Amino acid sequence: MDHQTFAQLLGNYGEFFGAIAVVATLIYLAGQLRQNTRALRSSSYDAYSASAAHSMNFQGQHATDLAEIIDSDKQYAELNTKQRLLMDVFTFGNFNLIELTYLHHRAGTMDDQVFDGKVQGFRSWMGDPSNAQEAWDRNRRNYSLEFQDFMDTEIVAKATGSAPLFFDRPSERA
Repeated sequence: MDHQTFAQLLGNYGEFFGAIAVVATLIYLAGQLRQNTRALRSSSYDAYSASAAHSMNFQGQHATDLAEIIDSDKQYAELNTKQRLLMDVFTFGNFNLIELTYLHHRAGTMDDQVFDGKVQGFRSWMGDPSNAQEAWDRNRRNYSLEFQDFMDTEIVAKATGSAPLFFDRPSERA
């Protein structure tokens, strides 16, 4: 075997083993990507849960006062300063949780079924004759136009049953 043939043979072996290495690397990277995606979803859900727990903690600490306000059927303007502050913190926390839910779903880190369940709960809360609608009108400027549109069309309007459900349409993730 002459020198040129030997070099050609080594080159062929190099290409063969290089192709195997590329395939092995791609398989490894696909596994890492799946693992990273699971970790990201888990991390996102942990952050979401912490935010929800924080909101529920506030509601639990002020349950008696909040129940009194909601049961009173008073409009926001009729509440005293302490009651207004409580309602503002309560509704702001809930709107932030709705926004976080929306953003996680849009980013693909919240499953459709979980999202649909959360949206039903938010609609129920917004459909309550308490000050939720008025609070949204006061707070909407704190959120992006895209989220305002979601709230207006998917939560507020549908809380009264006036429009088709959000999850009856294909997912609208960006």
